[in-house]
Amino acid sequence: MIHAAGLWLALGAVAVLVGTAFVMGWQQESRAASPGVAVAIASAVFLVVLGAKLGCIARFASSHPFWDQWSEGGGLYRPYLEGRLPWSFLFEPHNEHRLSFTRLTALGLFDLNRQWDNRVQAVFNALLHSLMLGWLAAVIARRHELAEALIVGGVLALLAGIPFARENVTWGFQSWAYFYVLFAVLGLWLVPETRAFTTGWWVGLACVFACLFTGGPGPLCAAALTVGLLLECLRSPSRWPAHVPTLIVGALLAAAGLLLLPAVPRHQVYQAGTVREFLISLGRVAAFPWVDTPVLAPLVWTPFLLGLAKRIRWRRELPDGGRILTALGVFVLLHAPAIAYARGAGGAGPATRYFDILGLGVLVNLLAALALLHAARAGDRLRIGAGMLLWVALVAVGGVNLASRVMLVELPAAAEASLRQARRLATFLETGQREALAASVPSDLPAASADILAEMLEDPFVRSVMPASVRPALPLAQEDAAGSAFEPGGLPPGYAPEPGRPAFSSWPKFFTHRTGEFRSNVITTATLPYLRVEVTGYYITHRQALALVGAAQRVPVSLRAPAGGRWLARTVRRPAGPFRVVATDEQPDQWYAFRAPVEIGALSAGTEWLLERWHAPLEAGALLATFIVLWSALLPPVRP
Repeated sequence: MIHAAGLWLALGAVAVLVGTAFVMGWQQESRAASPGVAVAIASAVFLVVLGAKLGCIARFASSHPFWDQWSEGGGLYRPYLEGRLPWSFLFEPHNEHRLSFTRLTALGLFDLNRQWDNRVQAVFNALLHSLMLGWLAAVIARRHELAEALIVGGVLALLAGIPFARENVTWGFQSWAYFYVLFAVLGLWLVPETRAFTTGWWVGLACVFACLFTGGPGPLCAAALTVGLLLECLRSPSRWPAHVPTLIVGALLAAAGLLLLPAVPRHQVYQAGTVREFLISLGRVAAFPWVDTPVLAPLVWTPFLLGLAKRIRWRRELPDGGRILTALGVFVLLHAPAIAYARGAGGAGPATRYFDILGLGVLVNLLAALALLHAARAGDRLRIGAGMLLWVALVAVGGVNLASRVMLVELPAAAEASLRQARRLATFLETGQREALAASVPSDLPAASADILAEMLEDPFVRSVMPASVRPALPLAQEDAAGSAFEPGGLPPGYAPEPGRPAFSSWPKFFTHRTGEFRSNVITTATLPYLRVEVTGYYITHRQALALVGAAQRVPVSLRAPAGGRWLARTVRRPAGPFRVVATDEQPDQWYAFRAPVEIGALSAGTEWLLERWHAPLEAGALLATFIVLWSALLPPVRP
């Protein structure tokens, strides 16, 4: 059974594997940028991507679970707390996936937070992806000249900073995509350029093996490794004996991954039904970012295909890691037929959850174009450079079109749907009436049906771990209302009641002329360490006070500016033991109101603090990138 010690040992082992692969990739041959420059570029990419992702989460992500995520409550968290969750559950199928790493990290985050919060998971995903891209920017920088390293770093920041893969950014359950990209990139970076049976070879293969337990596409990493090495043998037949061990292991891992794939008969309706549907879907996947224009796929992949043809024809290595480039390119391309087969019904394009994978194709083609430019004869460089600019323009226009659709249409629509879902969840959790979950459109529910959702929410355990955005507030009532300036409700016109959020307002004092304090009943039911208190009105003067008062501690609830006509949330650590809410308002010409406090976990409180400051890493990364560019412009030109 999984207990806390074993859980954190397993998470530590994952961290050691990733850290070891990072170090070994960093220590590979460096032919250009110094370590200091590479670290600076990596830091800028990490900060920009992290800030952009945090901003997207802060604006568009919800805290409540969504669709497949509901399986975590009674299926993962409750058995874990009850000490009856077997290790084998981590490897059990979820549709076509085996989400071992997603389940493991979800357990770790829940163990720390003791509250089920999608935004906590989404922020973890943002950190994981940003860290991987920072590392990738660093190791690429060490193989390229400074100007090229800056271009590649900028492209990486744009590909991940713009929320093309909006599902992955805002939905914590999609951590499988980030683990998949992480392990695939590490494995395909290490194995092709290390000798068989060396430490780097074993570490890289461990990453390839880990891909099998990230998600359904996992076997494609081992397949890409095998195909990439076969192409290497085609280029240099004399070297095939050195690749035999890797070819055997890669083929075995790919076969094992295919055997591990669960069959889901009900999903056959999503598969391409005809050759035409398959080809259209294949083109749309390969044409990223032109996902609606399949005929552009060959143009998008022209640099990589030209580079691959030249490597095989010339039978000599292109600069800048040609074997790695081949493996990564094959890895991305293999997803086109795989997605077209499994999800190509009607010639459908790729779902946004695959865009982080497909975005690597843009990076691969950019690196291939740079390699072609380096390898070209002096007379051909102008022609290749012009072709490269045309390719950049093609990808840039497609990227702008796709980003506009995602950021201006899809994300706002999803965020509005999430707000409607949260209201329904909060109303049901407050009233217990299934009618509260009645929805006229499917997007108003965060699950497949109202009945399924109601059955899960009627589970006392699931109700007890709901996030602060939808869980009912702590029970709050005045101990003695006589003479108090505050009354239940009592809000000015224009305020709508919020389900599960009773409010107490001093607005009626203008008519009752009462000025006494509000003193609540003793609250003994709080179990989480933090509380969120929402305030509206004009609470800021020294003659007004709102605090949580325990036996030995008084915790003030303060605002930096008046809330005015909106509700502002303030998160504070609650006093130890039983406590009361105490409020006073002796300001004759102002009023304020507060809602009953809602419990919030420690990680959830930290997540909200970080999301409020999402612009800080973005600005720091932008400043660092600007400094690097200016510094590089001032460097003396390198003489041939």
